[in-house]
Amino acid sequence: MKFNRYLLLSSLALFTLIAAACSSATATPAPTAEPVVDEPEVSESSVIVEDQDASAGSVIIEDVHAAQAGWIVIHINQDGAPGPIVGFTPVKAGENHDVEVEIDLAQATEDLFAMLHIDAGVLGEYEFPGDDIPVFVGEEIVNEPFTVTGVEMAVAEGDEEKNEVVDEGVMVVDSVFEAESITVPLGTSITWTASANLPHTVTSDDGIFDSGTMRDGDVFTITFTEAGTFAYYCKFHGGPGGQGMAGAIIVTGD
Repeated sequence: MKFNRYLLLSSLALFTLIAAACSSATATPAPTAEPVVDEPEVSESSVIVEDQDASAGSVIIEDVHAAQAGWIVIHINQDGAPGPIVGFTPVKAGENHDVEVEIDLAQATEDLFAMLHIDAGVLGEYEFPGDDIPVFVGEEIVNEPFTVTGVEMAVAEGDEEKNEVVDEGVMVVDSVFEAESITVPLGTSITWTASANLPHTVTSDDGIFDSGTMRDGDVFTITFTEAGTFAYYCKFHGGPGGQGMAGAIIVTGD
């Protein structure tokens, strides 16, 4: 009886040792830490431009990264902020290098702004004011200032003949109305004819008339049946109150 108990205890001890050995042999090793891989940064829309000479009538934007197809638009400096537009050109989605933009030297200032806009309206047609609004990153417009040399300043106001009496049209030449201010008799029809690469509008300060966007060869005619002074401007290159590209029709008579 003692022998059987001893044999039973010995068997149990041997079984425990074998089980422990098997458990040790099949134990799952502790997982090792996975190497940390840096996620690539998502590139946001951006513009890189350097100071340059613009005497040839164009500027080069070194790099434009656009999240979608759009426009790189050149604005003049107006009181330290982007003012009227003097040139624009399309850019494709993604990277664009050495983008050349033709500018209106007669209207350009030494300090310019390169602003990125989207192409959201009619594809391939620049529409601003309109659907082709500036691109924002966060709360900031993608807009880089730069300085140019070789620009011709606009003709001094005193060098242009004012209040010219005419009864015909007013030609739009580049970014200047051929006659800024003209005097006409009551009942005169005034025709604006666009003759420029850039888009223009003939928009009255008080909202009486608006030509919409005009391009090379487009015409817009108004017959003035009331006396008064009718100030107007280009939405792309000026503003109400005689800012930038602007003019006035002075209608005389009862």
